[in-house]
Amino acid sequence: VLFFILCILSCSKKSNKYIIDDFSKPVYDTLVPYENPIMPYGVAIFRIEGHVNDTVSIKFWGIEREYINEFSDEWNMDYYGGLDVQFEFYPLDATEGEIKVECSIQ
Repeated sequence: VLFFILCILSCSKKSNKYIIDDFSKPVYDTLVPYENPIMPYGVAIFRIEGHVNDTVSIKFWGIEREYINEFSDEWNMDYYGGLDVQFEFYPLDATEGEIKVECSIQ
């Protein structure tokens, strides 16, 4: 029964994970919601962790933040489906580092 419940709850989830270590170009991605999800959407989640040698810019679901040196952050925003959720990474002045990114809608 627990397995069945977990399967149903995860049916509406969409997520992507990245490791960004190439700072020569921007990174773009879009999470496209299911048209008729079994469970309604309720949240857009963004997690980021890493280190860089200078400033980078991250934009998720219309909100932009800049990071420098070592950082870890998580954003939880209301999301009710119907619209694509964009993720954008801009290296700005950074030339090296490693950033782990996870974005999801559920």
